[in-house]
Amino acid sequence: MPAHLVAEDTLHDAVGEYAALLDHFSGSSNLFADKFSTFITEETEEDVEYSPEVFTYVSGETAETLAQTIPDKDLESVVNLVVFILLQQESSKFETSVQEWFTNLITAQQFGDKVEKNKKKTLKVLSLISNLSAVYNLDVSATLKQWLLTQIVHLVRILDDVKILKPFVTNAENIIDSNSASEETRSLLVEAAQLYSTVDAQESLKLLQLAATKISPASPELIEKLIIKSLNTSTALDLTHLTSDSTITSSAPSALVTLLEQYHSLPTSEFAPLLASTSISSLDTTTVLSKNKTLTLLTLAQSTPVLTYSEISKALDIPETQVELVLIDAIKRGAIEGKINQIKSEFHVFGVKLIVKKIELQDWKDIKEKLLVQKKALGEIRSLVENVQKKNKKN
Repeated sequence: MPAHLVAEDTLHDAVGEYAALLDHFSGSSNLFADKFSTFITEETEEDVEYSPEVFTYVSGETAETLAQTIPDKDLESVVNLVVFILLQQESSKFETSVQEWFTNLITAQQFGDKVEKNKKKTLKVLSLISNLSAVYNLDVSATLKQWLLTQIVHLVRILDDVKILKPFVTNAENIIDSNSASEETRSLLVEAAQLYSTVDAQESLKLLQLAATKISPASPELIEKLIIKSLNTSTALDLTHLTSDSTITSSAPSALVTLLEQYHSLPTSEFAPLLASTSISSLDTTTVLSKNKTLTLLTLAQSTPVLTYSEISKALDIPETQVELVLIDAIKRGAIEGKINQIKSEFHVFGVKLIVKKIELQDWKDIKEKLLVQKKALGEIRSLVENVQKKNKKN
């Protein structure tokens, strides 16, 4: 989140500027300057020292005045000034006071559930998101980072412009690594995934997968939701990253895992009747079948430069009159490039953009078995080496 703090040289300079701004925009005559002067405990030619109460006053009582009087165009820079003032405390006190400050400031805005689409209010919300991001980029605790992200997501929802979440989405895995894994983090990821689904369905699914599998313990409920949502998402063709994740395959209902594997491994002629007989009511079978047709088409296209309509019709279990619709759909998905020849009833393949690696379930079991054998053999070799080393030491 590309935001930063612009700070004054000393606490006294920052307090003086903040007091002057409050007096100027509220139309008062040195009211705030006089108030801040009461917190001075020592004054020399080199420095001015303040009592801790100055931070309490800044984080508590000045937020409402700032919200009501400071012009929106100046809000971001003035809030950064306040953050600098609060930073002059020890870290634990800073985190408490900065959280109180933003809570008071955001509450005083009285945004409601949605901000009306006007330049003034949009600027105010964007400024606050930038301010929160600036604090997030500081060396603060995981707890505060969690709280800051929650506020950012809240403001994004109010603004109704989820594109702002892109830096958070692209950095989500690092956020999990740097935060204490918690249910609050999981909830935040789920909410962000829901919001971001209108912008980028694939990235939204990645967030949901992180929420389901990367925070311990894994959530079987979210994993089931992830698989179904992935199958129902028209742009998510290759789902092998789900079948290759042992956390997912061991936590999801076996019938759903089997269907996911069949979606990748079976041609439409075999997959369609299995899908039709499934008892999973939340599946969008029309979308799932359409995607499987595309995967089947890609498998055919990988082996030959020219496909006849009859070949496609047989593999996809559809009439030849529907072949062109499937081809057009695959081209629109960006999965394949080619040219339709209606006269010869052929499709000339120029390129397959998505290649799905198909590994059958039995293959996975065989691979796992071989790895276990190799692991055991390596363990035996290690024991032999250790025995030789012990003998050499004795000699």
